[in-house]
Amino acid sequence: MNRCCLLLALAVTACGRNEVFYVAPGDKHVLVGSGPSLRSIDVDTLAEVGHATYLATRPFFSRDGSVFVAWNSSRNLVVVPVAGGPQVDLGPAADVGAISIDGTRVAFLRNPGLCGPKAESCAELFSAPSNGGEAVRVASGIPVQTGYDPGHPGTAYALYPYQFAGIDTLIFSDLDRNLMSVPADGSAPPVSLAAAVVPSPGDALFPPTHWVLRDGRVVVRDETGLVLMDARAGARVHMADGPSNVFCDVRSDRTTDFSCPLSAAGSLAIVPDSTTSTSSVQIVSLTGGASFAVPATGKRMWFDSDGRFNFLDADGVLFQALPSGQVRQVGKPYLEALPGDLSPDGKWVSSSWNSIPTSCTLNCQSVQLFSTATAGTWAVEPPAGLLLASDWKFSPDSRSILVRSYDRNLYVAPVEIGGIARLIETDVDQAEWAGSQRIVINRTQSSPEGVSFVRVR
Repeated sequence: MNRCCLLLALAVTACGRNEVFYVAPGDKHVLVGSGPSLRSIDVDTLAEVGHATYLATRPFFSRDGSVFVAWNSSRNLVVVPVAGGPQVDLGPAADVGAISIDGTRVAFLRNPGLCGPKAESCAELFSAPSNGGEAVRVASGIPVQTGYDPGHPGTAYALYPYQFAGIDTLIFSDLDRNLMSVPADGSAPPVSLAAAVVPSPGDALFPPTHWVLRDGRVVVRDETGLVLMDARAGARVHMADGPSNVFCDVRSDRTTDFSCPLSAAGSLAIVPDSTTSTSSVQIVSLTGGASFAVPATGKRMWFDSDGRFNFLDADGVLFQALPSGQVRQVGKPYLEALPGDLSPDGKWVSSSWNSIPTSCTLNCQSVQLFSTATAGTWAVEPPAGLLLASDWKFSPDSRSILVRSYDRNLYVAPVEIGGIARLIETDVDQAEWAGSQRIVINRTQSSPEGVSFVRVR
């Protein structure tokens, strides 16, 4: 059905064409568009508050969701305020760059070519304010791979990703594979944070493994173990011996921010390299609280929003370590598969197992939930029958779960033991939470075609 589109109180629908959508971090805005144009929709009012044109790549958001970056049709890097405002052209860029967490500054590569005594491929690192202004070169000799986009000469990507540490410092690797730091405004030259390492005898030099924390500090693995330092090469604090890793659950599929959050109690989980299924994971407080060890198993561990460290032992029993260091046994949840997606508050966990009836030829899974408070486990199901899911996602407030079935029906269930899934839409090809009150959906195979919003509370 091809009719003129209307911006209704609860719907924004395409006019006889396929559209895509992108939910900005923070769930306050959704980008909706077709081809090279996107319009920004305010989730609360469903009013169009901004737009972007001549885009050649998908948007990458700042962590706070205030701006996004993309290439335009000329392969210049553009910054677009999500809540409305002028589209800022930062000029030519070899890649789509990185954004500071607050969206105020963008870093990107320019001038890929050959440099150094070995004539390696490298580029220069630039930085500019998101709202426009002069782009300054802050470093040279960034190792890159060139020509990854054959249709557009001059494109490149960094072999060892650069990123912001906090909002005013950039971390990168130089030609000698040293880990370097530089002020994002170019006010001082780069300094070395850690020297390159040889992972094993006979290997080439590699940059040292490192993790940038959300508060701007950096954890580096050197020859002694893990060292915590300021991003500007300040005092160093030894945290762990040997070849340990930081357990860091980074969810950055929609952004170019790859920093690691601390727990709500200001702690990190440090995991020693081990060939066994059980290891002693160190919980290290960076705020003066308790530090202690727990016998966690593999990757089946996570922090919740109260700072509790949840982990399963070798027998699949759920334990919780409180920020004080006290450990309590919760129980053994009934799981057909390893724990999967976590709710945003870390207090509910989903898992699944494949169920393949004769009527189901695609991805068919039954979704289980369990509570980290009681270890109670239950299946997400409608009042009658079995719900076979293709994909699912917790709401931002962790109170509900959205499930799309293999036959393109859309359900919402409360996240509580015995919660019943209710059918809210049919013929849905893509769905995602847009805040905790609404869902944005896309239909490409049936009418009404395009993107629309559905209130679920």
